[in-house]
Amino acid sequence: MKPLTLTLAAALVALAGCGEPAQTISSGRISDAKPWEGTSAGDPYTANGWKAGDADAWRSQIRSRMLNQNEYTRTTGRAP
Repeated sequence: MKPLTLTLAAALVALAGCGEPAQTISSGRISDAKPWEGTSAGDPYTANGWKAGDADAWRSQIRSRMLNQNEYTRTTGRAP
């Protein structure tokens, strides 16, 4: 009886890790907002000089970040 109890306890412990926690958004962010509308003023993750609502400046900043992550661009200094 004792080995059966230990086996059952081990199985229950192993299955306890198989659960998945709820994945809900609780930050209050509106998901249908346009990305260039920005965040609150003073956000440490916004680029310097960028103004919320300026779609062209946002696109330029995203392109700049994309080019910086491209290994070819970083090594040669020119866009592909």
